[in-house]
Amino acid sequence: MSENIVQDEVTAVNPQNNKLVGRDFITIGIFTLVLIVVFFGIATAVSLIPIGFVFSYAVAGIPIGIIFMYVLAKVPKRGAVAIMITVMAVIFFLMGAPGLMAPGAFVGGIVAEIIISSGKYKVFWRNLLGYVAYLTINWYGHMHTMIFATESYTAEMVATGLTVESLQPMLNFINGPFFSLVLAATVVGGILGALLGRKTLKKHFEKAGIV
Repeated sequence: MSENIVQDEVTAVNPQNNKLVGRDFITIGIFTLVLIVVFFGIATAVSLIPIGFVFSYAVAGIPIGIIFMYVLAKVPKRGAVAIMITVMAVIFFLMGAPGLMAPGAFVGGIVAEIIISSGKYKVFWRNLLGYVAYLTINWYGHMHTMIFATESYTAEMVATGLTVESLQPMLNFINGPFFSLVLAATVVGGILGALLGRKTLKKHFEKAGIV
């Protein structure tokens, strides 16, 4: 408690502490790349199972949550999340990510920034909610094309070298009654990632004054 009071007094005296500086942008850039590498590594691994890819956000959401929470603890300043996810969305777009994956990431990042900023990056449950919102909206952006533009998505994936036969089980699964199951799994993955991140980074959270 006393540490939080001291930090608030320092911020009041020097409001520049709340502004992003050069090293903050470097930290954000580095961990944005780490997030992308971890996500695609896990997505590739789970995609070895026919219906695995639709659960990639749920699975990746756990380790990514730790990284996401680390950034919030390391750079607890307004705009950090928006910048991180915008950079990620741009990279997704340049990589030719299918469907609405890039727009979904961008929108999810803006929503997360609004939620997290409402607690000034200091309220853990808002950070958790913001992360879950980002992960879920990003997931839905990717799934949207698979659900509402199945033929277009299939053609796009076939052009990358996949076969219709390999895609069909996944498309049938996400377009069936299990959609809600995958959505719930994604939310749970996000919650677990945020909680695990808080536990793993306890000292960083305390230093940043996140409660």
